[in-house]
Amino acid sequence: MKKLSLILLGALAAIQAAQAAPASFNGYYLGGQLGWTQRNDKTSIPGVDTTDSGVRFQQGASNKTKKANGLTYGLYTGYGHNNNGFYFGGEFSIEGDSASKNVSNGLAPTATALGVVTTGTGKIDTKYERGVVFGITPRLGAVIANENLIYAKLGLEFSRDKVKASYDASGRAAGTNYSRSGKVTASKNQFVFVPGIGYERAFGNLLARVEYGYNLGGKITTGNLINGVNSATTVKYTAHVVKFGLAHKF
Repeated sequence: MKKLSLILLGALAAIQAAQAAPASFNGYYLGGQLGWTQRNDKTSIPGVDTTDSGVRFQQGASNKTKKANGLTYGLYTGYGHNNNGFYFGGEFSIEGDSASKNVSNGLAPTATALGVVTTGTGKIDTKYERGVVFGITPRLGAVIANENLIYAKLGLEFSRDKVKASYDASGRAAGTNYSRSGKVTASKNQFVFVPGIGYERAFGNLLARVEYGYNLGGKITTGNLINGVNSATTVKYTAHVVKFGLAHKF
């Protein structure tokens, strides 16, 4: 009788454990994340052709891409449910990063005065700054062995981004000095898609994750750097992002 009671108690405990385990990913959670972003910033400048003090100033079109790396950090919260191994849920996040850097373009401007062409020096510096990022993300996945979740996500992110651009060029042609310079700033509300994949492990009420996302990016075009001349500059970015997160499930 005693052995039978022990067997029944063991069976009951096993049933309870089996019922509790699938709930590892059920419910609300709140956590923080830290990671790394690698951004590609592409700057496009049109050709410039203008006259200043009798000197015709010309600069060919230019395109340049530069990597901008930095930390990404933020908070996230959401709700999920495991239905016989199929996981579905939604998530909201607030994030920031430190990847904004200057992209400097070396120029070779030329000027023509009295039929003499002279090469000068110059540069265009651009800086793409992402604002605070608000994200909303559906998550779909599969629960394996009760405590492991593999998921895919299609995130939508919103931020108020800014591009700063400055332009300086100077030289001397046929005894005549020439120079051109300008600064301009442009801001834009950006909605971007960020698909990704991830793995999450449950340790009781703690949920640890690692995920990868690809930010399809956005672009901003400034006004003219030189008044009255077609000198608007466009900066477009895309980014690879890896994040590590730790959350508490309620």
